[in-house]
Amino acid sequence: MTAAPPAPPAARGKAKIGCFGRLLGCFGVTVGGVFLVLMVVGAMIEQGVLPDTVVYDRGSIPAGAVEVVEAAFGLEPGEELQFLYSSGLFSFSSDGQCVTDRRLLSWQEGPDGLVTWQCALAEVEELDVYYSESHWEDTALHVFPLDGEAFVMIFSTEDARDRLVTRWLEEHLPPGVLHVQ
Repeated sequence: MTAAPPAPPAARGKAKIGCFGRLLGCFGVTVGGVFLVLMVVGAMIEQGVLPDTVVYDRGSIPAGAVEVVEAAFGLEPGEELQFLYSSGLFSFSSDGQCVTDRRLLSWQEGPDGLVTWQCALAEVEELDVYYSESHWEDTALHVFPLDGEAFVMIFSTEDARDRLVTRWLEEHLPPGVLHVQ
């Protein structure tokens, strides 16, 4: 009787991956992919390619946003942007509000193209402020021009920057025009 031949040695470096191992690997790839997408989106926001969720002030308005304002309204010589907010998800051009040292500007992408509203600071008959105390809702400014269509501007409550906008407007609008509701 002859002995059975010995079993071949196990191949080195090859391990069996069970169902749990495959599931764990798929989960790791998915989480890594989501993390990578979030990193890219974050970098694009930091570079000013995508809108952030805060109100930009004079020194931090991205060049891409200034280009949108210039294209939609044209800036007068010497006119300076003071504040800008866009609730657009992927673009400044889809939605925005801007306060310059001379005008209030608002725009929104509609089914027939860009819809714009504007009013010179000196021509604001009434401006009603509806502050939001929530991080999920924006503060609304209802603008009533002396001559023209009323419109609404919104500003993020993040870091209380909506309050910076309204304080600036209190100082630069004619007396008695701004009302907090």
